[in-house]
Amino acid sequence: MEGAEHHAAASLAEAPFQLMITEPAGVTGLQWLDVGHGHLERSHSTGIFLPVRAPACNVVRMNPSMEAVSRAVSAYAAGERPERAVEKAAVKHLLGLLVQRAPGKSVEVRIPPYAAVQCVEGTRHTRGTPPNVVETDARTFVGLATGALAWADTVSDGRVHATGTRADLSELLPIVTL
Repeated sequence: MEGAEHHAAASLAEAPFQLMITEPAGVTGLQWLDVGHGHLERSHSTGIFLPVRAPACNVVRMNPSMEAVSRAVSAYAAGERPERAVEKAAVKHLLGLLVQRAPGKSVEVRIPPYAAVQCVEGTRHTRGTPPNVVETDARTFVGLATGALAWADTVSDGRVHATGTRADLSELLPIVTL
Protein backbone atom coordinates (compact mmCIF):
# COMPACT_ATOMS: atom_id res chain seq x y z
CA MET A 1 0.00 0.00 0.00
CA GLU A 2 2.81 2.40 0.83
CA GLY A 3 4.34 1.77 -2.57
CA ALA A 4 1.09 2.73 -4.30
CA GLU A 5 0.87 6.01 -2.40
CA HIS A 6 4.51 6.79 -3.13
CA HIS A 7 4.04 5.86 -6.78
CA ALA A 8 0.99 8.12 -7.16
CA ALA A 9 2.81 11.11 -5.68
CA ALA A 10 5.96 10.39 -7.66
CA SER A 11 4.10 10.05 -10.96
CA LEU A 12 2.33 13.33 -10.28
CA ALA A 13 5.65 15.05 -9.58
CA GLU A 14 7.23 13.59 -12.71
CA ALA A 15 4.33 14.38 -15.02
CA PRO A 16 5.57 15.68 -18.40
CA PHE A 17 3.07 18.54 -18.40
CA GLN A 18 2.60 21.82 -16.60
CA LEU A 19 -0.59 22.54 -14.73
CA MET A 20 -1.82 26.13 -14.72
CA ILE A 21 -4.13 26.84 -11.83
CA THR A 22 -6.42 29.82 -11.72
CA GLU A 23 -8.63 30.53 -8.75
CA PRO A 24 -12.37 30.73 -9.45
CA ALA A 25 -13.91 34.20 -9.50
CA GLY A 26 -14.64 35.41 -6.00
CA VAL A 27 -12.41 32.75 -4.40
CA THR A 28 -8.98 33.69 -3.19
CA GLY A 29 -6.50 31.89 -1.04
CA LEU A 30 -6.82 28.30 -2.27
CA GLN A 31 -4.40 26.21 -0.24
CA TRP A 32 -4.55 22.88 -2.10
CA LEU A 33 -6.28 21.25 -5.05
CA ASP A 34 -7.27 17.62 -5.57
CA VAL A 35 -5.93 16.24 -8.86
CA GLY A 36 -7.12 12.63 -8.66
CA HIS A 37 -4.01 10.66 -7.64
CA GLY A 38 -2.71 13.22 -5.20
CA HIS A 39 -3.00 16.89 -4.65
CA LEU A 40 -1.09 20.07 -5.16
CA GLU A 41 -0.35 22.25 -2.16
CA ARG A 42 0.53 25.93 -2.32
CA SER A 43 4.03 26.72 -1.07
CA HIS A 44 3.94 29.42 1.63
CA SER A 45 7.17 31.00 0.41
CA THR A 46 6.64 31.02 -3.36
CA GLY A 47 2.87 30.64 -3.78
CA ILE A 48 3.48 27.88 -6.37
CA PHE A 49 1.42 24.69 -6.22
CA LEU A 50 3.62 21.62 -5.59
CA PRO A 51 2.60 17.94 -5.69
CA VAL A 52 2.18 16.13 -2.35
CA ARG A 53 0.59 12.91 -1.08
CA ALA A 54 -3.18 12.54 -1.44
CA PRO A 55 -5.36 13.90 1.37
CA ALA A 56 -7.87 11.76 3.25
CA CYS A 57 -10.78 13.28 1.30
CA ASN A 58 -11.37 15.22 -1.91
CA VAL A 59 -11.93 18.72 -0.55
CA VAL A 60 -10.66 22.04 -1.81
CA ARG A 61 -9.92 24.30 1.15
CA MET A 62 -10.53 28.01 0.74
CA ASN A 63 -9.27 31.01 2.57
CA PRO A 64 -10.80 30.66 6.05
CA SER A 65 -12.46 34.07 5.74
CA MET A 66 -14.16 33.19 2.45
CA GLU A 67 -15.21 29.91 4.02
CA ALA A 68 -16.83 31.92 6.82
CA VAL A 69 -18.69 34.03 4.23
CA SER A 70 -19.90 30.87 2.49
CA ARG A 71 -21.01 29.31 5.79
CA ALA A 72 -22.83 32.48 6.86
CA VAL A 73 -24.65 32.72 3.52
CA SER A 74 -25.65 29.04 3.76
CA ALA A 75 -26.99 29.52 7.29
CA TYR A 76 -29.00 32.60 6.26
CA ALA A 77 -30.40 30.73 3.24
CA ALA A 78 -31.52 27.92 5.56
CA GLY A 79 -33.30 30.45 7.79
CA GLU A 80 -30.75 30.00 10.58
CA ARG A 81 -28.28 32.29 12.26
CA PRO A 82 -24.63 31.30 11.77
CA GLU A 83 -22.33 30.80 14.74
CA ARG A 84 -21.21 34.13 16.16
CA ALA A 85 -17.54 33.52 15.27
CA VAL A 86 -18.47 32.62 11.69
CA GLU A 87 -20.68 35.68 11.29
CA LYS A 88 -17.98 37.92 12.75
CA ALA A 89 -15.29 36.49 10.45
CA ALA A 90 -17.56 36.91 7.42
CA VAL A 91 -18.36 40.55 8.28
CA LYS A 92 -14.74 41.46 8.97
CA HIS A 93 -13.54 39.82 5.77
CA LEU A 94 -16.18 41.53 3.63
CA LEU A 95 -15.48 44.91 5.27
CA GLY A 96 -11.78 44.39 4.51
CA LEU A 97 -12.61 43.75 0.86
CA LEU A 98 -14.79 46.88 0.81
CA VAL A 99 -11.87 48.96 2.13
CA GLN A 100 -9.61 47.46 -0.55
CA ARG A 101 -12.16 48.31 -3.23
CA ALA A 102 -12.78 51.86 -1.98
CA PRO A 103 -9.89 53.10 0.16
CA GLY A 104 -10.38 56.39 1.95
CA LYS A 105 -11.79 57.94 5.11
CA SER A 106 -14.96 59.80 4.10
CA VAL A 107 -17.60 57.14 4.89
CA GLU A 108 -17.85 55.07 8.05
CA VAL A 109 -19.49 51.66 7.62
CA ARG A 110 -20.72 50.17 10.91
CA ILE A 111 -21.81 46.57 11.41
CA PRO A 112 -22.49 46.33 15.14
CA PRO A 113 -21.35 44.54 17.21
CA TYR A 114 -18.59 43.24 14.96
CA ALA A 115 -16.72 46.06 13.25
CA ALA A 116 -16.64 49.51 11.72
CA VAL A 117 -14.38 50.76 8.95
CA GLN A 118 -13.77 53.97 7.08
CA CYS A 119 -13.65 53.86 3.31
CA VAL A 120 -14.34 55.89 0.11
CA GLU A 121 -12.08 58.71 -1.00
CA GLY A 122 -13.02 62.24 -0.09
CA THR A 123 -12.89 64.61 2.81
CA ARG A 124 -11.31 62.90 5.79
CA HIS A 125 -13.23 62.73 9.03
CA THR A 126 -11.21 63.03 12.27
CA ARG A 127 -13.49 63.74 15.28
CA GLY A 128 -16.98 63.00 16.48
CA THR A 129 -19.67 61.44 14.35
CA PRO A 130 -18.64 61.37 10.70
CA PRO A 131 -20.90 63.16 8.21
CA ASN A 132 -21.28 60.02 6.07
CA VAL A 133 -22.35 56.88 7.94
CA VAL A 134 -23.74 53.55 6.81
CA GLU A 135 -25.03 51.22 9.53
CA THR A 136 -26.75 47.85 9.27
CA ASP A 137 -26.85 44.42 10.87
CA ALA A 138 -24.54 41.56 9.91
CA ARG A 139 -27.14 39.58 7.96
CA THR A 140 -28.07 42.56 5.79
CA PHE A 141 -24.44 43.49 5.18
CA VAL A 142 -23.49 39.95 4.14
CA GLY A 143 -26.52 39.90 1.82
CA LEU A 144 -25.51 43.22 0.25
CA ALA A 145 -21.85 42.24 -0.04
CA THR A 146 -22.66 38.93 -1.77
CA GLY A 147 -25.38 40.28 -4.07
CA ALA A 148 -28.29 38.53 -2.34
CA LEU A 149 -29.84 41.89 -1.42
CA ALA A 150 -30.17 45.15 -3.35
CA TRP A 151 -28.93 48.43 -1.87
CA ALA A 152 -32.04 50.43 -2.80
CA ASP A 153 -34.39 47.85 -1.25
CA THR A 154 -32.52 47.67 2.04
CA VAL A 155 -32.30 51.46 2.36
CA SER A 156 -35.98 51.97 1.53
CA ASP A 157 -37.20 49.34 4.01
CA GLY A 158 -34.94 50.62 6.81
CA ARG A 159 -32.53 47.71 7.11
CA VAL A 160 -29.68 50.08 6.13
CA HIS A 161 -29.33 53.52 7.68
CA ALA A 162 -27.26 55.70 5.34
CA THR A 163 -26.69 59.36 6.10
CA GLY A 164 -24.60 61.87 4.20
CA THR A 165 -23.99 62.72 0.58
CA ARG A 166 -21.30 60.06 0.08
CA ALA A 167 -23.07 57.23 1.96
CA ASP A 168 -24.52 55.53 -1.15
CA LEU A 169 -22.49 52.31 -1.53
CA SER A 170 -24.57 50.89 -4.39
CA GLU A 171 -21.69 51.32 -6.87
CA LEU A 172 -19.39 49.25 -4.65
CA LEU A 173 -21.75 46.31 -4.04
CA PRO A 174 -21.74 43.36 -4.37
CA ILE A 175 -18.17 42.80 -3.21
CA VAL A 176 -18.06 39.04 -3.95
CA THR A 177 -20.38 36.58 -5.66
CA LEU A 178 -20.81 33.03 -4.43
